[in-house]
Amino acid sequence: MTTEPLPALFRLSDRSRNACGAVAQTEHMNGIKSSITITLAATLTAGMLMINLVMISFWQRSLLRQQVAQTRAVLQNIAATSEPRSEALWAAMQQAGIRCGLILLDNQSQIFSQAACDQASHLEPLAREAYWAGELVSSLSGTIWTVPTPQKGYLQVAAPLNEERQRLGAIAATIPLAPLWNFIQEDQKTILVYILVNAVLLTTIGFFRLAHSIVRPIDRLVRISSTYGSDNGPPLLPDQEAGEFRQLFSALNNMITNIEADRQKLRSTVQSLEQSNQKLRDTQQEMVRAEKLASVGRLAAGL
Repeated sequence: MTTEPLPALFRLSDRSRNACGAVAQTEHMNGIKSSITITLAATLTAGMLMINLVMISFWQRSLLRQQVAQTRAVLQNIAATSEPRSEALWAAMQQAGIRCGLILLDNQSQIFSQAACDQASHLEPLAREAYWAGELVSSLSGTIWTVPTPQKGYLQVAAPLNEERQRLGAIAATIPLAPLWNFIQEDQKTILVYILVNAVLLTTIGFFRLAHSIVRPIDRLVRISSTYGSDNGPPLLPDQEAGEFRQLFSALNNMITNIEADRQKLRSTVQSLEQSNQKLRDTQQEMVRAEKLASVGRLAAGL
């Protein structure tokens, strides 16, 4: 039975490892690139969507405050300048764009509307509150589902009617807020397109930046490691990288140098063992020949 010398086994192991490394290198690098791309795209998109939701919330609050201030100013102006008569007050409210209102005069309330007035039941209590308080009051009612959170569907505002410091009654109006939220929803389509474009652009820029600073050094390391074998000596890993990769390459160079030194020691030890084995085989053969000669000598002496 014959055995292959140990250095030959080393060379066979190196060739097999290089072949496997060359096959797996492309799969590993593609996996890293795909992971970087997916992580960047998901992180950037999620971050921009969260910022967008926060901005929408502030936008909705700002528009609602503007609508409340505008409606209060309109009703206050109508109450101060119009004659305290139902027809005159309603005409002034119509000119201001109000489609559903209530006029409280002489403790009698009357609803005026040009369209369906879904929240009319909230107007009389609010008008009486403004009458007794002697100041503008407002409230919100109903619910409309919007992005990112549901919002109130209607705004009610009431203002007292005074004449020569005498309270005559109050006027109230309900303003649907659906057009306000629809305006924001329409703009959201454009904002989402910008988010998509920015996500693609920033992902591309981030991918190439990370590929230059992370993927390329790893690729070089994998390529040099996959082609490393005992026949071409220890590889010299590039240490021109900055930061942690420079430390990594330096440590790997030291490790490979130590491994190569240990391999040389192992080869020397194997060669010494082979020489010792050869000497033992030669000695054994000499002993066998000596034993045969001794046996022949004893046989001759007996004859």
